[in-house]
Amino acid sequence: MPEGTYYCSVCGPDVIMRRVTSPRTPEMDEWRRARIQELRDKIQSEIVEEAEAAEKYRALAGELKAFGYIGLVRRVESIAEDEEKHRKILSKILEQIK
Repeated sequence: MPEGTYYCSVCGPDVIMRRVTSPRTPEMDEWRRARIQELRDKIQSEIVEEAEAAEKYRALAGELKAFGYIGLVRRVESIAEDEEKHRKILSKILEQIK
């Protein structure tokens, strides 16, 4: 929560909350490592999905081009480029999560 004064909504303003910290334990560290790995796995999965989506849009653009829909090709290619940008952003984020 942001810094500030908080009080109990049940007890009223006479009971002010104070910051508490809990000691780090091996169990907490293991829990944190497991959650971070889950987060990394989710991001990695999204990276794969973005790459697959980009390829699908590139293939679609190729089909449109083959059938003479040249005006639409660029629009579909731009979607593929966006998917590739998303993949790159997610890859950079993944690098920063340790």
